[in-house]
Amino acid sequence: MKKKFITLLTVIACSPFLMQCASQNDVNKLNYQLRVVNKKVDDMKMDTVGQMQQRQAASSSQIDELRREILVLKGQIDELSHFNRLLKEQNKELDVSMAQYSASLSEALEKERQTFLEKERENQAQINQLQEKISMQQQSLKSIQDSRIKEAELKAKAAAQAAEQARQRANASKNTIQSSSSSGIINIAADKKKIIAAVAMPGSSHKDPTTPIASKPDVSSAKDQKTASVSNGLKAADAEYANGNYKKAFSLYEQYANSNNGDKAVTARFMMGECLYFQKEYDQAILQYQKIISNTPRHPRAASALLKQGMSFENLSDNETAKIIYKKITTSYANSPEASTAKERSSKIN
Repeated sequence: MKKKFITLLTVIACSPFLMQCASQNDVNKLNYQLRVVNKKVDDMKMDTVGQMQQRQAASSSQIDELRREILVLKGQIDELSHFNRLLKEQNKELDVSMAQYSASLSEALEKERQTFLEKERENQAQINQLQEKISMQQQSLKSIQDSRIKEAELKAKAAAQAAEQARQRANASKNTIQSSSSSGIINIAADKKKIIAAVAMPGSSHKDPTTPIASKPDVSSAKDQKTASVSNGLKAADAEYANGNYKKAFSLYEQYANSNNGDKAVTARFMMGECLYFQKEYDQAILQYQKIISNTPRHPRAASALLKQGMSFENLSDNETAKIIYKKITTSYANSPEASTAKERSSKIN
């Protein structure tokens, strides 16, 4: 199209020269061709302008659309920026909250740890006091036992002296009777049974055919007697305990425990504590139970002794010590029936 336009301009420029040389027909043809060319040029201009306007309109609409998209994107960017600022602020608040929470949690944990340490120190102090009390009571019990032993020794010495005096009197009687043996009626020995014999009087011709009669006692061995006595003593102690005669039962249990070893001896010592408990001598009962706990901690009676210790402290209104003992039962004898009883009693203590 550009080439046609240049050709048209060349023809127009040369038309004056051609007019001089050409005929009228040629001029008319030329004018016609010029009009055609002009019309084509105008059409081309119209088409070009229309296309350019269409293109421009299309470009404008695209530009407007791009502007709208840019505005939308800008709005989204602004929203994202605003959202990011909000997130940053929230993150800052969250960081502050987390820092405050961590500080408060650390402070609470530290307070809890201090409280636990103080409670542990108090419990340890109470345990030490309890051990001191038990030690003092053990010393007191030992002094009581020593005094009882001394009293028993004095009684034994007095009995030995009385026996010696009786033996001396028996010997004196024997000597007196032997000095008058001419009568021949009675012969007494201090360590034998009385024997009565008929003796012929001097100068008498009468003879009594009666022979002397002596009875020999049926005595068992000392060992069998001791075994039977111990067995009977334990049964007698159980009978006295069942009848509520706790003082007498305590004495019988003590005799059995001092004379024997093994499970039954441990049971006897536990029953000694029971006798003291039911006589409401709780401090002495605590000491008696402590002997089983200290000397035979693996014995089945140890858990029962520890439980009765806690109950004794409850009766003495020392609930804190009772709770400590109940806690020890649940840890040291967790699978025993006494552990459930200790938990129940501990939960009822205020």
